[in-house]
Amino acid sequence: MDKDAKPLSERKNVTRLLTDLHDTLKGAIKLLDSANWMQRAAKLLIDVGDNKNLERNASQLKTEWAYVKGFLEDIMQITENLVPDPAMTQQRCQSQIEIVRNWDWI
Repeated sequence: MDKDAKPLSERKNVTRLLTDLHDTLKGAIKLLDSANWMQRAAKLLIDVGDNKNLERNASQLKTEWAYVKGFLEDIMQITENLVPDPAMTQQRCQSQIEIVRNWDWI
């Protein structure tokens, strides 16, 4: 069937679907970018905190720093797990492109 012979409403649905997919992808990219910046900030805070903790030997400060540092390390671990494998991401994107190309109703 010729693509131009498809009903206009069906073509609009496809356009809407592709627009929604694009918007979702933009949101995911922003989320990953935020996670990357959060990871970098946590690393910086750990480095600065470790340096300050070495300068001061107060036991109360050491206890509080250990708690805060553990929290920051957890943030780093979580954000590290959010980073996708570039090869897998490219393969998934290519698969999605092939699926869209092969839809006979577009």
